[in-house]
Amino acid sequence: MSHPKPRFPWTAGVATRRVLPCVLLVLLVLSTAGCAWLEKLTATSPPPPPPTPVVPVETPKRDENAAERFTELLDVASRRIASAKDFHCLLVRRETVGDSLQPVEKLDYYQRFEPHSLKLEWVGERHNGRKMIYVAGANDDEVIVRLGGLVGRLKKELRLGLDSRFLKMQSRYGPDVAGYDALLRHLGKIYEEGHAVRLAWVDASAPAPEGGRTLQRFDVLLEPVLLDSDISRMVVWFDLQSFLPVHTVLYGGDGQMVENYEWQDIQLDVGLTDADFTFDE
Repeated sequence: MSHPKPRFPWTAGVATRRVLPCVLLVLLVLSTAGCAWLEKLTATSPPPPPPTPVVPVETPKRDENAAERFTELLDVASRRIASAKDFHCLLVRRETVGDSLQPVEKLDYYQRFEPHSLKLEWVGERHNGRKMIYVAGANDDEVIVRLGGLVGRLKKELRLGLDSRFLKMQSRYGPDVAGYDALLRHLGKIYEEGHAVRLAWVDASAPAPEGGRTLQRFDVLLEPVLLDSDISRMVVWFDLQSFLPVHTVLYGGDGQMVENYEWQDIQLDVGLTDADFTFDE
């Protein structure tokens, strides 16, 4: 059965011709609004952060002022001791002898620089009452020791050669090479070798009052592998009134402390004579 054809075929696209312009108008409006919204969003959005700059890691700079000050003070101290005849103080020391860190010792310390002479008396808990005398060229160049305690009363004194095993067990330095002047030479030699090849780095604290004195601390770092020394670090406190080191600590290549000397109540030129380097009967 056939369907009847519309009476007015031209009326079939009238609705389409009326709706299509409206649809196009709506799409145009939406497109314009979308562009405006996108432009507004772009304008109000914060810009992306700049890339983080790469800061190069710099090697710490040497404190040339500290190095110069350390050298100056060490030179002044060396000249003062070179012009002095003798030296007296209370020495508090702790040393590594062999592989063993020894207990703290306190010594009443007398030194005459020419001829090289030492008189030590132990006044702390360790070896209390022990005494030792050495005078270069005297007493057959032997070291005379009086032991403290009961052993000292049973045996009046010992006379020992400089190569004595007993002496080597007591200190890092034998009596013939020990002394405050030898310490200054030792510090200077270590520092000069490191400084000459720029393998010594010096830091300094600000001067500070302590015990009625003004002290300044210097920390000297070294590269012992490349030097003729087993010392990797020196810490030295100078008394800025006397210009003398009053405390020195040295560390070995493994970072372990090898010697710690504190020189208290230093007196120069006290007038020591031969009689002061003998034992009272």
